[in-house]
Amino acid sequence: MSAGRGWSLRTARPDDVGQVSALLERSYLPLWAGHYEAALLDAVAPLVTRANPRLLASGTFFVAMSDCGIAVGCGGWTHEAPGTGVLEDGIGHIRHFATDADWLRLGIGGAIIRRCIAEAKVEGLTTLMADSARGAELFYAAFGFQPLGPSAPMIGDTILPGTMMRLAL
Repeated sequence: MSAGRGWSLRTARPDDVGQVSALLERSYLPLWAGHYEAALLDAVAPLVTRANPRLLASGTFFVAMSDCGIAVGCGGWTHEAPGTGVLEDGIGHIRHFATDADWLRLGIGGAIIRRCIAEAKVEGLTTLMADSARGAELFYAAFGFQPLGPSAPMIGDTILPGTMMRLAL
């Protein structure tokens, strides 16, 4: 942490919905701008920048709060696959990771991913999957995730190309 940039990590709560939604907008839109066309971002922005209430209430989703009470990072994991709810023995899924574009390189994302990995191991999972947006692959790779190939999740009626990544626990 740099001077004046203190933050702490806690489990998200349902009442974090506004803070997390605002964080997703401050993170995804500027960070994805160099990786996706503007029209694609315009199409998916209303959906990807909306906090998922089920994640916030899951107990496995975390928020980094600045010392002045602003959400500056978030992310978590679930047993259920995003979008489908499918459960597979031993497999978990990294969900809705974001760091405020003005708070990068302060260890926020790393703290969240390490907590997710540690909890997934305690839960007995053997694998974590991450459907990485373009540009986030190096972040996940730094924590041992290996690319499996392209992914093309549907966000509403729009495909958001990315990379499916896997971490053996």
